[in-house]
Amino acid sequence: GTDHRGQFYAGTFWAPGDYNGALLMRIDNDLTPKVIQYDIHGHNGLAFSPDQRWMFTSDTPNGVIYRTPLDEQGEPGKREVFRRFNDGEGIPDGAAMDVEGCYWSALFDGWRIARFSPQGEQLEEYRMPVRCPTMVCFGGDDMKTLFITTTR
Repeated sequence: GTDHRGQFYAGTFWAPGDYNGALLMRIDNDLTPKVIQYDIHGHNGLAFSPDQRWMFTSDTPNGVIYRTPLDEQGEPGKREVFRRFNDGEGIPDGAAMDVEGCYWSALFDGWRIARFSPQGEQLEEYRMPVRCPTMVCFGGDDMKTLFITTTR
């Protein structure tokens, strides 16, 4: 994904699964790479708040959504837990932000997608006829249509 400044972010999954060895990298506009996060099992759910003050990411295998403050230059501060999921709730996969600053997450193995307030409170949930939704994004002429991808 990209932030509001056009900087490119890419995350990895730590395939062996023996510890949290995945990375979230950023490629700045001058093509300089930078490690943003390094102690996750599998990066996912990248989204930026409309006010450009927060970056959201999820660590899918560990069932955690994080939020990280961004300074005026877009540099990340100290990451904090935004929401942690218990067994049976699904795990956070792909995500998007809406214009109100709410974070929408596809909950893999959870049969649902959920919308969270900027403080992490679940505001809405939409049950799905599939077990594993994988990504949500907004589109359409008015950007009010929610598109959802799933696994087979």
